[in-house]
Amino acid sequence: MKRVLLVGDGRNLAVPERATDGANHAYSKALFEAGAITYIAPCYQTMTDEQLNQYVNGFDGIFFAGGYDVNPERYKEDLYADAQVKIDKWRDVFEPQILLLALKQKIPVGGACRGCQNAAVTTGGSLYQDIALQLKMASTHTLASEAARFSPQHRIKIDDDSRLREVIGDSKWYVNSRHHQSVRESGDFRVVAQADDGVVEAIELPDGINPFGIFVQCHPEDMVGYCPKARAFFQAFVDSL
Repeated sequence: MKRVLLVGDGRNLAVPERATDGANHAYSKALFEAGAITYIAPCYQTMTDEQLNQYVNGFDGIFFAGGYDVNPERYKEDLYADAQVKIDKWRDVFEPQILLLALKQKIPVGGACRGCQNAAVTTGGSLYQDIALQLKMASTHTLASEAARFSPQHRIKIDDDSRLREVIGDSKWYVNSRHHQSVRESGDFRVVAQADDGVVEAIELPDGINPFGIFVQCHPEDMVGYCPKARAFFQAFVDSL
């Protein structure tokens, strides 16, 4: 089986000295069913280039999971007034280093939610810090209830000439939704899917840059039990390894 480094969402921000490294098991389960074994990535604050190379050596791919918010300082903005931003400073240091090294070495990368937002910011993009505050015409993208994390909440429209369209086999996908931030400028990535209200729902790298390079804003890991398109997303990632 292929080996995937999973940059997880299991941080404990309330008690930093007791921070844990982990991830929603749904990611590991989805990747395992697609043919890969996952290894949780500890978020180190400082690593030399040599250590970074040793860290990713032996992994066939890297998947960036959801989690807390990206620090707006990374895209040269102050904290937006009244935005409910929860920052994971450890991942804000560690994650960009891993992504940039993976892109340099052409290690297949993919991700969801925060993983999508981090990909854009790491390559020069920016975010809307709070959709409700900054995109007044947008619909609600946060959870109405905990049970809703497993259910389709809205439709996204996918560009016909995108690899995501090829992967899931359709230009429409009804997805779950639990995010209050979204991609504003996509950096080195191309926007390939949007919700009906214009919120960015997927980005991907241009052809030839990375064997996979697709990041989605939804949480496909929570949809694999009933959604063939979610399963196809993870299968395509593993097949690219």
